[in-house]
Amino acid sequence: MLIMEFDASCRENPGGPGGYGVVIKRDGKIIDELVGPLKNMDDMTNNRAEYLALIISLKYLKNRYPDEPIICRGDSRLVIRQMVGESSVDSDSLFDLWKRASKVAGGMDISFEWIERNENKRADELSRRKTVPK
Repeated sequence: MLIMEFDASCRENPGGPGGYGVVIKRDGKIIDELVGPLKNMDDMTNNRAEYLALIISLKYLKNRYPDEPIICRGDSRLVIRQMVGESSVDSDSLFDLWKRASKVAGGMDISFEWIERNENKRADELSRRKTVPK
């Protein structure tokens, strides 16, 4: 079983550039990391950045580890609650991203868990490293 922890940052909320960080673990050991910038978009927010990080990581996992069960962990309570169906997606600006994330997750053996920020330090560090200035 794989554990995937993701995070994202947005320098200016809303409208700033962002970055994402993903940590993939097996048996408690880091086996892979993803990190990259998120382009500056007028409608970028922290929540949109979190969804983009999730989509990027799900696509990667689906291609690289197609048959592995995955626990997906993030510190965005909103994103995790929406992905498990505990909260509705009322924001038009998030609905498209939720739909994309749900489509990518379809067919995967995946569960979602919310974790506190202090449990997501490495992914947070990676996301901030790649948050590019305007």
